[in-house]
This record gives sequence, C-alpha cells and structure tokens, in this order.
Amino acid sequence: REGEGEDSNEEGGDDARRAKSIVTKKANSLGSPVVFCVRILPDSPTTPPVITRTLNKHRLRNLNEGVFLKYTKQVRLELECVENYVVYGVVSKPVIRDLLTRLGHCKVEMKEGGT
Repeated sequence: REGEGEDSNEEGGDDARRAKSIVTKKANSLGSPVVFCVRILPDSPTTPPVITRTLNKHRLRNLNEGVFLKYTKQVRLELECVENYVVYGVVSKPVIRDLLTRLGHCKVEMKEGGT
C-alpha cells in the first residue's frame, strides 16, 4: 500500500508541473480592440476545407489581401487556426494612413443629391 500511495503522489506532482507549464491566454492578448490581418499563403489542393472557410469568412480570399478585424475571443481562436496562412497584429495610425492613401479602396453609397 505504501508503494501505491507514492505512485499517486508522483503523478499528482507531474500534473502540477504540467499545469504550471501551460500558459493561459487572455481573451485579448494583443491589448487592442482591432487587428490588421494579411493573407500570406495561397490556397493549395491540400488546404483543409476548415481553413479555406475561415479565410473566406474573414474576406481573405486572395494572396496579400488585408482586412481590419474586431479582435474578440472567437476571432482570436480562428486566427490561431489559420496562423500559417495569415499575419496579424496591431497597427499604428501612421501605418493605417499610409495603407489607405496608397492602396485603399472603399465603397460609398450614392445619396440622392448625386454626391
């Protein structure tokens, strides 16, 4: 009986060490409500359908497309799933201004006055 008790204590010690080595992530580990995400790898015939659906959901259908995403827990989990295909992070105001002035496209609804 003494040997059995020692084995169970050792297993408990291993569990405690494992628990310490696991790093829990916060809901918003980047500290920003919005992130910019750019697709860096194209689709291939071996790309899993789950990854293709996730990229399509976030409007990242083509190579080098970028979108701003609200950084929630759900978006964080989805970006971790497709992190081999995208790069994402917090961008500064000067970088956003530069992106929009050089390569920006927008859709504007026409008002009745023609403007």
